Amino acid sequence: MKRYFDNLRTLSEVKAEYKRLVKINHPDVGGDTATMQAINAQYAEAVKRIARNGEGRDRENAAKEVPLEFVAALSKIVALDGIEIDLVGAWLWVTGDTYKHRAALKAAGYKWACKKLAWYWRPEWAAVERGSKKSLDEIKDKYGSSRLVGKAEHKAPQMLAEGERPKPSKRKAAAPRKRRPVSGQVAMQF
Repeated sequence: MKRYFDNLRTLSEVKAEYKRLVKINHPDVGGDTATMQAINAQYAEAVKRIARNGEGRDRENAAKEVPLEFVAALSKIVALDGIEIDLVGAWLWVTGDTYKHRAALKAAGYKWACKKLAWYWRPEWAAVERGSKKSLDEIKDKYGSSRLVGKAEHKAPQMLAEGERPKPSKRKAAAPRKRRPVSGQVAMQF
């Protein structure tokens, strides 16, 4: 069986070849139905191959090509201890014991996502206008993720003996905020 799309690397090349083959082999213009079915099947395979590997790349080179900006962003923080680095889509997310490394992360170009409680780095082309309301786990589920570095050492909670009280937190609890009545409302006291 003849292979029609094997030597083509981009989606535009595949589409152009498909259109050319349809003009020649379609049954309405005198072509054979079996030949046209083979062309359609090979066209679908070629589109899937390009979507899987990326345009202009073959399978072997697809895994080896990494943008330099990505390598630079990762190499600046890979030696930090106690952190976990996840690749989520085109973004790097850093979790774990990051508080002690916050100056190094900021200097490396990472930004703090306060709602997700994690640091992130993204390439310029992946900029978004506003942040997502999704949790980091939801984002990982949507775009897929892979752990690049580390396994943070989390301390397990300690069990207290009977009658023992937990140690007070060093952080002071915030005082409750007093609400002012909106104009036209009367403040009620109970």
